[in-house]
Amino acid sequence: MSVTFSLQGYLLDAVGIRRYPVDIYENEICGLNPEIYSGKCKKLRNCMNLLEEKKDIEVCSFGSSNRGDDTLVCCSRDDFYKSRWIQLLDFSISWNCAGNLITETFVMSAAHCMLLDGRKPNIVRLGDVDLNSEEDNHHIQQFYVYRTIKHPDYNYDTNENDIALIQLRGQVNPTMNVVPACLNSGVIKTEYFEGAGYGQAENHLRSNRLSKVHLKLVEMQTCQNSYDLPLSADAQICALGYREDLPPQDLCYGDSGSALQYMSSDLVEDQTIYKIPTLIGITSFGIGCAFGFPSVYVNISHYLGWMESIISP
Repeated sequence: MSVTFSLQGYLLDAVGIRRYPVDIYENEICGLNPEIYSGKCKKLRNCMNLLEEKKDIEVCSFGSSNRGDDTLVCCSRDDFYKSRWIQLLDFSISWNCAGNLITETFVMSAAHCMLLDGRKPNIVRLGDVDLNSEEDNHHIQQFYVYRTIKHPDYNYDTNENDIALIQLRGQVNPTMNVVPACLNSGVIKTEYFEGAGYGQAENHLRSNRLSKVHLKLVEMQTCQNSYDLPLSADAQICALGYREDLPPQDLCYGDSGSALQYMSSDLVEDQTIYKIPTLIGITSFGIGCAFGFPSVYVNISHYLGWMESIISP
């Protein structure tokens, strides 16, 4: 990378920089010359497309921290959305979807996550329970993406066959915290499930900590009544929060590709019974978040043959 100067200690590519005469604050409208460029003031780390395309930067104000990427810059709507998959040099990455490790080299996720705002995922992080904490960093394994494979019959408009595989550029080292999941291969043996992800919480903000929700199976005909799109009893599963002692629960924006699972028991040689999470689905789509409508999940048992043809051709 060609580096020419530093902004608050953060090294940038060779671009022009202009400073507003007074500070403009986050999410305020900006544009020194609106006919040429305008937008809202955003943290530089959320508008990295400015650097990617080597554009001039209009500085709204410098951040309060020592991080240069905390600087507020004028960011157009296009640059903001183009920046969602860009990796920063310090690994401050925008995490937009979830996935499930199914072998030491493959992750299963939703097909609609394979292209967001024109960009493909390029990083997979495993074993991170809290994205903002360094306490669990010794459990983390992180890999570049070698390739993504969407199901050949995935339909963006109807969300049919919303499943994909991500092949890692490297091999996972299995540990107590990072291990391939067990996949359900037949009849679902329970109507009660757990969902997990980093999506929006009750405050409508993305959660930085892995959270779980309690869900119950919804009959397909009941689920179909909530949707105009055709649903498949073979390829999809519907579930809804059921715990009356808790706030309404659901998987939400940012949880796409995350696991729908149940706990199965396994008796090992020493006669100890272990509870093992078994994946039955991945989060596909829904109507809002915890609005009382069931969400739709991909039934992974329907796609085991396709996945096997990719993983073990």
